[in-house]
Order: sequence, then C-alpha cells, then structure tokens
Amino acid sequence: HMLQHEDKGMMGQFLVVDPNGVGEPALSDLAVWPNPATEGLYLRWSGMAGTLEIALTDAAGRAVLRRQLRSDRMNERIDVGGLAPGIYVLSITDRSGTRATQRVMITD
Repeated sequence: HMLQHEDKGMMGQFLVVDPNGVGEPALSDLAVWPNPATEGLYLRWSGMAGTLEIALTDAAGRAVLRRQLRSDRMNERIDVGGLAPGIYVLSITDRSGTRATQRVMITD
C-alpha cells in the first residue's frame, strides 16, 4: 500500500510492507497448513477462476513442483516429504494472472 506522509508531502510517499509477505500482494485468499510442514501441505483458496497453476519454489528460485488444477476444487494436498528442509515460496496463479503467495518452511 502506498501512503502519503502526514507532513503535507515533505517526506513524500512510503511503502507499507507486510513482513510475512514475499514482496507482492496476495490478490485472493490462500490458507496453507501446517507451516512448518514435514510430509504434506494443505492448501485452501478462494477468489480465483479457471485453471490454476500451483508452484513451489526453493530459495534459489528453482521451481521444485508445478501442478495445474481447476479452481472449483478450492483445496489441495501437496506431498513435500521428499524435499530438502528449507524455506520455499508457494504460489497459486489463475488464468487472469491473479496470484496468491505464501512462504512455507519444510522440516525433517
């Protein structure tokens, strides 16, 4: 969100950043649990239409998982038992480009 500073523009604008976000706004609702996860991640979403692409990206930016599914399912389980422990970014994108993202931690 861009906000105007209350000093009548002397300081200009500043950006309010969610410390739990990944640098882009979530344009729809996405719930991910458990987090951290060891075997599986459960996803639930709303506000998305058509075919969805689910991607799980590691810290180096490599997609370690990609899956397509229909938005009317509104939930999914992803097996993460074979992934190395670490921080990953989970994203769901619909056909219009609406994207929801969340950081997830995979542990042993």
